[in-house]
Amino acid sequence: MYQHLQELRNLQKLLEHQVFWKKTTKKNKKKQRTVMKTLINHVLL
Repeated sequence: MYQHLQELRNLQKLLEHQVFWKKTTKKNKKKQRTVMKTLINHVLL
């Protein structure tokens, strides 16, 4: 049950970050890739 809530929270964060990425894609693609890698690492760990 707790793990399920944690997963939902992670998904919500992912969605928020995706919206953020779409806004900043034009500004900096390299930075976006780095943020994506760190986020994936955080989710996997």
